[in-house]
Amino acid sequence: MNKTTPETMPKKVLITRPKQDARGLAFQLDQYNIESLIEPMLEIVPRENNHQEIHRLLAKNPQAFLVTSANGVRSLAEMCPRRDICLVVVGPITESVARKYGFSNIRNAGTRFGANVELLADYVRRSFSSTKGMLVHVGGSVVAGKLQLWLQRDGFSVERLTLYDAIEVTELSIEAQTAISNEQLGAVIFYSLRTAETFNTLLKKHQLTEKASCIAAINFSHQIGAMLKECDIPYATIKVAAHPNQAEVTSCLLKHFNLTKKAS
Repeated sequence: MNKTTPETMPKKVLITRPKQDARGLAFQLDQYNIESLIEPMLEIVPRENNHQEIHRLLAKNPQAFLVTSANGVRSLAEMCPRRDICLVVVGPITESVARKYGFSNIRNAGTRFGANVELLADYVRRSFSSTKGMLVHVGGSVVAGKLQLWLQRDGFSVERLTLYDAIEVTELSIEAQTAISNEQLGAVIFYSLRTAETFNTLLKKHQLTEKASCIAAINFSHQIGAMLKECDIPYATIKVAAHPNQAEVTSCLLKHFNLTKKAS
């Protein structure tokens, strides 16, 4: 079989983010004639009856709510009646969602080099005092990193507010299965270890493992890339964004397809 190259590889990309977060990227890729398949690997299931817990935490007058994902912002907006609370968000995407929901006191812990939980922890250490009140870490039942533990070791009082469960999907859509089976998928974008691991599991379940040799894995972080290099899925290539942010992920994908990023 002839070796697949970026020039011959089909320009169809699978995005593993939730639909609300993937649409903007899909629109951008469409400008390059790249077709997107939006295929979330996690189903977000809100937890019920969190209003009482949020009111309990608000009564403690926390310094800030620490939010590490857009899903966390959406869930908090649905449950919390106030929009003036201080939100410390992990990066620009989360900030954009927070503004959309009307939150007015937002601090973005991301930098021009990226956005992750480690940077958020560093921001909190620089910007808040462990003696001036508690912090609330908002998220799902499974979180990346150990934000609460790291900050507690530095003397901060941190409580977790679990607003949703992120459950791995158990099937790839028929559209995705067909694209992979027919070698029409040129790349898949992974934003977390869980989404990459879930996709690998589904490739095996649908007996599509060998078709990964036509697919480039484009990764948000080196941690994901390292895991994929050690796994038994034969991706055509494994690439990592220069910095953990959406702009660099997009740039990495376009470079793979030998495309030049258009001026804004």
